[in-house]
Amino acid sequence: LLVVDLAGAAGNVVIVGGPQAGKSTLLRTLVVSTALTHTAEQVQFYCLDFGGGALAGLAALPHVGSVATRLDADRVRRTVAELVSLLRSRERLFAEQGIESMAEFRRRRAGGAPDTSTDPFGDVFLVIDGWPSIRQDFEALEQVVSVLASQGLSYGIHVVLSAPRWGDVRPAMRDQFGTRLELRLGAPSDSAYG
Repeated sequence: LLVVDLAGAAGNVVIVGGPQAGKSTLLRTLVVSTALTHTAEQVQFYCLDFGGGALAGLAALPHVGSVATRLDADRVRRTVAELVSLLRSRERLFAEQGIESMAEFRRRRAGGAPDTSTDPFGDVFLVIDGWPSIRQDFEALEQVVSVLASQGLSYGIHVVLSAPRWGDVRPAMRDQFGTRLELRLGAPSDSAYG
């Protein structure tokens, strides 16, 4: 069994693999297995499906807020903007209520503490299948997603993405991904673990 622990610094995930290597299948597996072990109040997923439509079938899960494709540019932008808004809202909430960590936030929320009742979300995952499409079709969002990857974990916001090569993810952003999964690549020399 492959077990991925998304606690702490390992909370952001990058999956790299060549064409038809199973990147979309691994993303689906990650979403479905998390949905099986957590309630819809504990985890939520917002998916940007720039692959072959493999994430579309997840839309019916109660854990999934939305699935947007590259053809729905407004929805893609709204999805990312909503997560940035959640990040800023949690920054304010944590400061106002003296919440020191996401673990403390989860404990307070599970205990029904009124200071967390204004936030209906648990851990939130932005899942991007086909990272190069962000860079090509939504260039302005690349920096915004990078901010979510660098600041979000402290507030329970995770970024999960797939790419065909390590070079498609800029080195500064790659450093934000504590969980790195490599599938079969187009050329063995492209491996980060070669």
